[in-house]
Amino acid sequence: MIDVYNELKIVIEDTLKAIDLSYNGNKITLEDYDEMTSTIENINSYFLGMYGKYTDFDEEVREMVKSFYDPKVEERGIEKGIERGKIQGKIEEKIETATEMIKDGEPIEKIKKYTKLDENKILELIKQIGTEKVQ
Repeated sequence: MIDVYNELKIVIEDTLKAIDLSYNGNKITLEDYDEMTSTIENINSYFLGMYGKYTDFDEEVREMVKSFYDPKVEERGIEKGIERGKIQGKIEEKIETATEMIKDGEPIEKIKKYTKLDENKILELIKQIGTEKVQ
């Protein structure tokens, strides 16, 4: 039984390396990477449930998966943060453009056309600008 566990451990490690190489070579997406590593963990759990636990095999495999998986999770978090920042920057730019157009007396329809903001947001900005002028 020990030989089976040792072989399984080698297969899992080789598989994780292959998944990592595929991701780093841009052959698979981060989502695919996540699914594949989760599958490896599920397979590991299945074999342990079927054949029992051998020493710290379960923990060894978990650590192996984690060592590959954690950097990718962090990378995905950074990518999502950057994407959110870009979106927020675009929204702020639209608001700045709309604010300038409002100050220049442009009609709401033209502001909607060039900023792609909805009418409620533009009316809110008009209200804000009106309040700022009073102060």
